[in-house]
Amino acid sequence: TDGDIITVLSPRMQFVFNKKSGLVTSYKVNGTEYFAEGFGIQPNFWRAPTDNDYGANLPVRLKAWKEASYQEPKAESFQVTPGSNATTIKVTYRFPQTDARWDITYKIYASGVIKVDNRFVAEGDQAPMIPRVGLRMQLPESFTDLTYYGRGPKENYRDRRTSQFIGEYAIPVKDMYEPYVRPQENNHRTDIYWCALTDKTQRGLLLIADRTFEPV
Repeated sequence: TDGDIITVLSPRMQFVFNKKSGLVTSYKVNGTEYFAEGFGIQPNFWRAPTDNDYGANLPVRLKAWKEASYQEPKAESFQVTPGSNATTIKVTYRFPQTDARWDITYKIYASGVIKVDNRFVAEGDQAPMIPRVGLRMQLPESFTDLTYYGRGPKENYRDRRTSQFIGEYAIPVKDMYEPYVRPQENNHRTDIYWCALTDKTQRGLLLIADRTFEPV
C-alpha cells in the first residue's frame, strides 16, 4: 500500500488499484503490461447511438446512463481481503443519475489469473431503459489479433444470431469493422464462451465466461 495505491504482487504478476477511483490502473504478467494508459476494467452503460436510437430520441431520453458511464469514477467502498490462495478486492460504485449500484469483485491469484464477478442493481423505479450493461478497458495497440469460440464468422446480434454458427474463429482486430453508410453498431458477437486478444508473439489476454458473453 502506498497512499491511495494498492498493489497485489506475486513473482509473475502485478495488479495495481487506485483506492479512490476503485479502478485497476496496471495489470502486468511476466513484465508485460495489459492495460493501456492506466485504463483498467470499469462499468459502462453507453454505446454510440444508431439510426433507430435517434429516431426514438434515445440520446436525450437515456442521457443519464451516458453521464453515469463517463462520470469521474469514485469508489463508494473499497475492501481488501488477503487469502492463502488469492487476494480478493471488492469495489462498490453508486450512480446517482439513475439510482443504480454496481459491485465488482476481483479474486487475484498468484499465477496471474483474475476472477471478476459483477453485481448490478438499478434500484430506482423511474430509471430509464439501459442501453448496455458491460465493462470496458483499454488494451495496448500491439494486441492485433482476436480468436474466439462462439457464433461467427460474421457479426451477429440477438435478433439474427442463428445466421452464424458456433465454432472457433480468428480475425485481425483491424477487420472488426463494417462500412455502413451511416454509423451503426459494429461487429458484435453473441454466445461467446471465450476470446483471446493477442500480439504477434501470441502473448495476450484470455477472457472466459461462467456462461456466455458478448464482446463488441
